[in-house]
Amino acid sequence: MRPDHPSFRAHGPGPVRFRMRVLAPVLVWLCFLPSHGMACQPPSATSLADSPERVKADFDGAQFVVTAQVADVRKVMVSDPGDSHFGNSVERATFRVEHAFKGRLKPGDTFVIDSGRSSCGTGVKNWAFIPPEPGRKAPAARAYPGRWLIYYTPPPLIPDAPVQLPPFEITHSSLSRPAELATHDLQVLKRLAGQWVRTP
Repeated sequence: MRPDHPSFRAHGPGPVRFRMRVLAPVLVWLCFLPSHGMACQPPSATSLADSPERVKADFDGAQFVVTAQVADVRKVMVSDPGDSHFGNSVERATFRVEHAFKGRLKPGDTFVIDSGRSSCGTGVKNWAFIPPEPGRKAPAARAYPGRWLIYYTPPPLIPDAPVQLPPFEITHSSLSRPAELATHDLQVLKRLAGQWVRTP
């Protein structure tokens, strides 16, 4: 609409700004609908690159960085972020810390990650994480990697949003990978994590 249009002069830009302020968080939330509602885009090659720069970026953005063993995995029902009357079935994985590169967790501490609230949440039981050996079938669905590298990175809060983004989940990304697929990251973290923590 042109600024000199009569409707614009009559109502002003205020309502437009208000509607955008309300709609923007909703549009963001729609990108994180449960898996039955929307497909998740695959991660970019850059975000998975084996480079110290990518590891440093993941490290800096994380609340804590640990290697951890899966202590328990189960399906649970959680309330839908958009409507408390509905629920989602998610995978709830309990991890026990093996080694901490960043954060306040110590070896032996446990933490929980729910996966499946969004279309990107896969969970630890996703067979695609387990590379099948040549000539052998992929493992059964009940099999899953036991040791993981986790860059626990909570999503940012959206001011004044009626619904916030889903919590951190196990996804097809560099932020949550079986340790056997994160050899490069572990080498870099063992060499540099101590320096990065001390860097102001």
